[in-house]
Amino acid sequence: MPARPSPTPGFHEQTERLESIVHGFRGRAVLVVGDIILDRYVWGDVSRISPEAPAPVVRLRDQTSGLGGAANVVANLAALGARPALVGVVGADAAAAELRSLLSAIGVGANGLVVDRARPTTVKTRVMSMGHQLLRLDREDDSAFPSAVARRLVKAFAHVLPSAEVVVFSDYDKGVLAPGLCEMLLSLAKQAGKPTLVDPKGADYRKYRGATILKPNEKEAAAAGLKIGSDDALAAAARSLQKTAQCRAVVVTRGGLGVSVFERGKPPAHFPARARSVYDVTGAGDSFVAAMAAALAAGASVAEAARIGNAAGAIVVGKLGAATTEPAELLAWLEPGRPVHKLRSVQQMRAEVEALRAAGRRIVFTNGCFDLLHLGHIKFLERARQLGDALIVALNSDRSVRAIKAPPRPVLNEEERASILASLDAVDYILIFDEPTPERLLALLRPDILVKGKTQRADEVVGREIVESHGGKVVLLPLLGETTTDAMVERIARQTKPHT
Repeated sequence: MPARPSPTPGFHEQTERLESIVHGFRGRAVLVVGDIILDRYVWGDVSRISPEAPAPVVRLRDQTSGLGGAANVVANLAALGARPALVGVVGADAAAAELRSLLSAIGVGANGLVVDRARPTTVKTRVMSMGHQLLRLDREDDSAFPSAVARRLVKAFAHVLPSAEVVVFSDYDKGVLAPGLCEMLLSLAKQAGKPTLVDPKGADYRKYRGATILKPNEKEAAAAGLKIGSDDALAAAARSLQKTAQCRAVVVTRGGLGVSVFERGKPPAHFPARARSVYDVTGAGDSFVAAMAAALAAGASVAEAARIGNAAGAIVVGKLGAATTEPAELLAWLEPGRPVHKLRSVQQMRAEVEALRAAGRRIVFTNGCFDLLHLGHIKFLERARQLGDALIVALNSDRSVRAIKAPPRPVLNEEERASILASLDAVDYILIFDEPTPERLLALLRPDILVKGKTQRADEVVGREIVESHGGKVVLLPLLGETTTDAMVERIARQTKPHT
């Protein structure tokens, strides 16, 4: 009698499995090789057209920089708790020095950066106004590397390879993964028994021969001359790419349609997109690849890794610029009802505040325990949000609340409190902090407005001096409904107290 097939795992079993994989990201060694880019943003205001040409006049206001290309994959891996290494080529210039500084800030070494003195570091400069990209200026040289530079690149790759659990090939068509060099690096990884994940570029998929997994998007798959107008056509295209690259699996990211997985010997798997909002798609592919690589290193199957990558991509498109995601956000995304889309770490919030400020946005900040949210809280937060363009709510952690209020407070734990706050349209971002007061956060984020309730005088507000020192101000708002959660808790206690 034939054996009965194993039952498909239920939703909770699948979720628990994916969560265990995310918990396993910590310390996983992932080697990233590819084209390193410095992303530069020039922010300004446009109020007129040039009399010299039909072009907008941009009054410059600020400039920011970030890790791009293969370096952005590394930034995402570091944010996920993995232990990434980067191999690529830079010039002998100020942009390379800036890249090294940015890598150092996230705890990643620069020993794998090979210097080619004959070419500049690749820099993409985007001119931004009112949240829109007006122009992009690219400084690059995508010609073939001299043989001496290629040899040093292979040597740097071979040096890091033994300690890697997974190798990511991040191809931006700038020369590092040119056909001969790419084939040599893939051969070394295969000889070392390392699984390889390729984020491809261009029409020549023969150079990826021997890779474990290819991860094109639909446009990149179509660049190979394949027509993708239906699910059947997509499946045929994936089979063609598998044959060309002789790879185990093809994972196609499809934007708003999610991701499709085509693995040898298994039926295709399709996972829908779950982005709550799309704010900026910059770097979403890098976030997908990073999360997928970390998941593979943590023991995930190809389909499991694709689902986790899909979640990472969905999270970052709701953020500004080439953003990253963290394990807590992934875990929240995988378990519906947790505050996934608004919860930020301090490092993430600093980066987003920098971009928001450069774009001319007015940043509002408030803090509190927000235990047993009541009408007074909701009206307060709605009025606070009206004072600017983005409201950050710093939420006292459970440990912090216990230190301030004493047990049995908080009544609701920090995850429940954050989830309730995240459901409010007025709240844009949530930070959870351990300290009794938010002074460290105020010094790091430098909000334009600090909002508190009128239960205290302005000169009594903690952090007032910090905010005013950089030109910000304190605004006191009246409280409506329940005056305090303490009063609310006492009223509940009186009503539930047994009569004698």
